[in-house]
Amino acid sequence: MRVTIKGVASAALAAVFLATSAADAQSQRGGEDAARTVRFRGRTVDLRPFFEGFPYLGFRAELRAERLLYFHDTPEGRRLLQLPLQAGEAQLDLTRGERLGDVDWNRRSLRTLVYLPSRAEYLALADDANEERYNLFAMAADTGALRRITSHDYVYGVGLDRQRSKIAYIPRHGQRAPYRSCLHVIDVATMQDREVVCDTPELTFTWCAPSFNDAGTAVVINANRANARTHQNLVLVDLTAPAPALRVLTDIERRRRNVSVLDEWASERSFVYTSDEDGFTNVYRYDLEPAPGQPSSVQLTRFTEDVDSLVRLEHLRYESAGAAQQDAGAPQQVATTVFSVGAVVKRPYESELFIIEPASGAISARRVFDETLSPLDYRGDTAYFSAQSRRRMFALQQVSLRQSGTGSEAAIVPTTRATVPEQVARAVETCEVERVQIPTFDNDPRTGRARTLHAYVHRPRDRWPGRAQQFALIQSFYGGENRWDTQAQILCAAGATVVSPSVRGSAGFGADFAALNDRDLGGNEMFDLVHVARWISEREGLRPRQVGVYGGSHGGYAAMRALSMPEEVNGRRDAFEWGFGLSWFGFSNIVSFYERCNIPDWVLLEAGDPRTERARLMDRSPISHVDRVRAPLLLLHGENDNRVPVTESRQMADALRRARKTFVYEEFAGQGHGLKGLANQHRVWTSVFRFLEREARLAPRPQVHSAVRTSAKRALLRGSALLALVALCAAGAWVARTRSASSDR
Repeated sequence: MRVTIKGVASAALAAVFLATSAADAQSQRGGEDAARTVRFRGRTVDLRPFFEGFPYLGFRAELRAERLLYFHDTPEGRRLLQLPLQAGEAQLDLTRGERLGDVDWNRRSLRTLVYLPSRAEYLALADDANEERYNLFAMAADTGALRRITSHDYVYGVGLDRQRSKIAYIPRHGQRAPYRSCLHVIDVATMQDREVVCDTPELTFTWCAPSFNDAGTAVVINANRANARTHQNLVLVDLTAPAPALRVLTDIERRRRNVSVLDEWASERSFVYTSDEDGFTNVYRYDLEPAPGQPSSVQLTRFTEDVDSLVRLEHLRYESAGAAQQDAGAPQQVATTVFSVGAVVKRPYESELFIIEPASGAISARRVFDETLSPLDYRGDTAYFSAQSRRRMFALQQVSLRQSGTGSEAAIVPTTRATVPEQVARAVETCEVERVQIPTFDNDPRTGRARTLHAYVHRPRDRWPGRAQQFALIQSFYGGENRWDTQAQILCAAGATVVSPSVRGSAGFGADFAALNDRDLGGNEMFDLVHVARWISEREGLRPRQVGVYGGSHGGYAAMRALSMPEEVNGRRDAFEWGFGLSWFGFSNIVSFYERCNIPDWVLLEAGDPRTERARLMDRSPISHVDRVRAPLLLLHGENDNRVPVTESRQMADALRRARKTFVYEEFAGQGHGLKGLANQHRVWTSVFRFLEREARLAPRPQVHSAVRTSAKRALLRGSALLALVALCAAGAWVARTRSASSDR
């Protein structure tokens, strides 16, 4: 073999080039992986299964258009897709959805999408920039092109008549309370908009979907008594009257919440609605022209659990024809259409669907689902639901009514039409989930026994080996529901134990439990959190510094409040030395929140009136007790948030900075009350795990930052290449000397 200096040098240069290219390629691959993974304690948490494995969300069914609509999250943005939808058993291929328009819905919010057959358009209730200033838009059903219909400060809700020839909606005027809100009706054929009637200080309009009667001549809407959310009422407006007025249908003095009217009426003169006026959310029928001596409002169910939602279904009832009919040549069985109401009772661990006859209140069928059902749309004998649970990410559930023998009985026939691929389901199920009851500090007056809180405990499948390495997080509010929790699953992937409790004030446990924190924001609900934290720390053998609190919106406030609680609240002294806190778009000052938010009536219900109770509400505000914050705090907020304005986190960050406290503040451009998009999710979780390692000091030992590791690998590869170059050059020099010596000889 002939070796030359030139060949050796070329080989050396090639080795350097290849090694450097390999380093660059590895760095590039590392960059791509880094855009989809986060590091914690040397463990890699892959976000791809959670956000890209099943990149579909926000499902809507529109049965008049025979379409399933849903979002598709991509690195380029969140796009709206539509897919043909017909009743049957065939599985839907969500990858075959066609894009509807070019809007990036990461940059906007969409609340409602309803099909208008006469115009081949969807009616959309959407905002412009994630700022929750909702208005009506028309969206072309074929191209997705948007056309603005209204330009109000805020639109509460929208409803259509049965023929979808009229649109009723309620816009709110003004940026600060007291607002002026009015009922508007749009003629779909001409798109002419008329203001029908406005609210009054005694009857204030609120969030609802107006419900038309069958003829489209009258509409029922929700109105609060003097802006009180605890006194919701039903109001009828006759659209044919020369001067339409508000006719109050319900007892205006009675305490009532969770009022919602089924958008298709039981008959021309009666409708079905929900209310919690008997202590639990139940189903009622209202008759505009009741029989003599009969009440207008009739309670159809008396559940001691809450009804979550209603749908209208119909099925054919087959009955034997009479002898005279058969003699006249009629079929032996006669079919009549039976209209029923489907009521979903939502329990903390399952849902039960009841089929109720609105005329009598009789229950003709019922079926239990081990998931939470949320209605998407219904027509004829079929309804579609989104289904999920703590153990299941998503399923599209089709529910049909079928005749069961003779008489009025019907059978509920469920069919799963779409679900998460098994491979993705295995990748995202990182927790072992347990349903528990956790004792708290007081007694339940209904039972006379110690009150317990329903909760879910998520334990990581891949736990850290030693107690010193383990840690837990407590969800501060909106916990305990039987819904898929991506946050908990990601935290489990990092080795965290997550507790999601239903503290007092949570929905789904009756009116009394939901009202326990009315006008007590930051009070006894915080002691519930203390008891949950103490329970899990004792059960898992964790020190307080290993237990943190986290939450969003009200939960974000509660997380800040937990870290800044005074020694005594409501005459009770109890505390937990939290190790850290995470607040997603929470409010830090109840008074400034009331003055700037778009839900001041919520503040009046939950906290009190800042106009008359300013001192008390400032004392309940975390910003007033920054000096008591001893644990590190992470603040995350979107700059366009109008539900909880971004100033709430900014001013908390400024106060923590002045007090020299340990905190991290991350603000997200173009985002509102929620942080959307793959890039933002990566940033969120990078911030969370960096915070837990550095500020919360949960890392068992100093970790080398991933960028340092990458640089070290590149340096090692390049160093190896240079050593190879030196060795090859030395070999070349030796060959040269050997040849020279040979020629001298």
